[in-house]
Amino acid sequence: IVYCFPAGLSAEGYTLPNTVRFIENGAFYGFTGTKLILPEGLETIGDSAFYESALTELAIPASVTFIGDSAFCKSAALKTVTYARNAKLNSIGKNAFASCGALEYAILPDGVEDIGAGAFEHCTKLAEVLLPAALTEIPDTAFRNCSSLSKVTIQQNITAIGASAFEGSAIESIEIPASVTAI
Repeated sequence: IVYCFPAGLSAEGYTLPNTVRFIENGAFYGFTGTKLILPEGLETIGDSAFYESALTELAIPASVTFIGDSAFCKSAALKTVTYARNAKLNSIGKNAFASCGALEYAILPDGVEDIGAGAFEHCTKLAEVLLPAALTEIPDTAFRNCSSLSKVTIQQNITAIGASAFEGSAIESIEIPASVTAI
């Protein structure tokens, strides 16, 4: 378990030990490093774990199943988030990536079943979103004020689209699957 970033260590290109399974709430709050390597075996990224960090890129290991509320919120320089091909991620918390102004794409792993409200809101450079097949609901404000968002791929399992989910986006047309019963 990591409770806070170890003092005195270089913040650039730091690799967390392979023994780390959980990053606790707020552990890297305000982290000044631009790159951090997360270990395979990591399972949980806690609430506000990297709130207002300076990260520019991040690879989420296949072993991560949960990303907490506001985990990367206001990490304004975060441009790229990649997920391992065999990702086990199934839940992304409320406002997890909100206000990540440099984030350009949200290509979520197939196993993601739950995205919290406002998960990607105010990501002003977010241009494309690919929602996973396991997801059944797009929550309220999920992509609100993503002013560059012009392409969204919605899978056939979506049954509900929440209030203001795409408000303030650049979407001119979107294909709503027949499975959607509530907007």
